[in-house]
Amino acid sequence: MVPSSAGGAGQGADRVARIVVRALDGHLRRVAATAYAVDAEASRARLRALHEDLGGRRVLLFYWIEDALPLMLGARLAEDLLRSEIAFIRDETIGGRITSGMLERTGRPVRDLRTTPAAARTRDVQDLICDPGWLGIAVDGRGPYRRVGRPFARLAARRDGFAIPLAARVDRAWTVRAGATLRIPRRGTSVTVRFGEPILCRSGADATLLQLVLQQGLDETVAAADRALRGGVARAATASS
Repeated sequence: MVPSSAGGAGQGADRVARIVVRALDGHLRRVAATAYAVDAEASRARLRALHEDLGGRRVLLFYWIEDALPLMLGARLAEDLLRSEIAFIRDETIGGRITSGMLERTGRPVRDLRTTPAAARTRDVQDLICDPGWLGIAVDGRGPYRRVGRPFARLAARRDGFAIPLAARVDRAWTVRAGATLRIPRRGTSVTVRFGEPILCRSGADATLLQLVLQQGLDETVAAADRALRGGVARAATASS
């Protein structure tokens, strides 16, 4: 269930999000029946290797908000692709409410990152810093889109662990704006999920430099996923001809 926020505006946004979540959940179930997963086994193997290499370390998986629904589609097609112990961070934007509601329907744990009041946000940030496990977050949910913000770089550094870029790409989707840019996979789509190279985020690291490194890592991971998707679609077309 998507949590309620204080105030009429927050409650209204919650109601809208719950309606959208129900509709999207049914839609993704139908899409999954006709979707094609590109390099799914390679993605599983990559995640297993990352867990073996980074076991016991704090890890942040970070991705664009537009990849959130394609990521959920990929997880539906390969149930063990996103391990159940990965907790996803939700904020109070419409996009955050929608994606967190979808994640909860798949049984994934969710951690809150509230905006107001300030004391609540401080507590949430501190909880995320101290969380010993793996967390997932859309880094551009509040905009600017496709940009890694300075607050995320600071959070990554304060956790004193690793950040792993994550991309989930589809070749057939509708792009909509609901307080964030969301890509809704369409029937017959292909989807690929790619994990980038782990980035060491040391406590006390220069936030400006780390921000640039994180941005580059995510840009490269998205580009690699797009190339893999095109290659997978081309191979499928050749096989079927």
